[in-house]
Formats: sequence, C-alpha cells, structure tokens
Amino acid sequence: MDLDAIQQLFFQECEEGLAGMEENLAALRDGGGDGETINAIFRCVHSIKGGAGAFGHERLQAYTHQYETLLDLVRNGTLALSPELLNLIVAAYDLLTPEVTEHPDWLAVRNTEWSSRVRPHFRRPKRTFFRRAVTK
Repeated sequence: MDLDAIQQLFFQECEEGLAGMEENLAALRDGGGDGETINAIFRCVHSIKGGAGAFGHERLQAYTHQYETLLDLVRNGTLALSPELLNLIVAAYDLLTPEVTEHPDWLAVRNTEWSSRVRPHFRRPKRTFFRRAVTK
C-alpha cells in the first residue's frame, strides 16, 4: 500500500469518527451525554490530530490540537460544559467536518477565527488538587 492510499484510508476513518462525533454531540445537546460521551469526542479529535500530523497537514493538526485541548479541559473538570461552551464545541465540529472530508487547507483562514473564540477559555486558571489544597 502506498502513502497516498494510506492517507486516503486515514480520511475515510476520519469520516467514520466524525459520524460518531455527531451522534455524541447530539446526545450532549439532548442532555443525555456523560463523561464517556466527552471522552469519545476527544478520542476522535485526537485521532484526527495524530493522522494530520503524520501526513503533514499542519493546519489541520493545529486546529484539532486546540479543539482537543478544549475538550480535555471539559474532560478533566477544569471547564464545566455550559450551553455556551457546548455551542462552541459544536461550532468547531461544524467547521471541521466538511473540510476534513473535502480539503484541510482551509484552516489557514478559519483557524484564526475559531482561535479567537476559544482562547478566553484557556485563560482560566487550571484548578488542580494542589492549588485547591493550598488555597483552602
């Protein structure tokens, strides 16, 4: 199997993962999601990031890295999944999906827009057990 065929397989797997993400995001919107739902979404984004890096899609890798970081903050409890944050996570999915299935180079322009929306969430101090114990 040559590199182009492997890359094509990667994008096919991305499409399958994105379909699973859509189901999990719908569950979250309907109030039926749990920690495993966020984990499943995170794993899909993580897989896309890894494949993008392996194939040299730097912009796609950068975008999914930010998306993955945001999901990790929700996963570990640093950020509560508010309706506003869920809308942002869904918007990130909406930007990612058609472009992964068509062409990832669009991210040069769109990545800046999304980054400006997500960056305020990264400025919140990460609560750790140590910090909570010290401040009490």
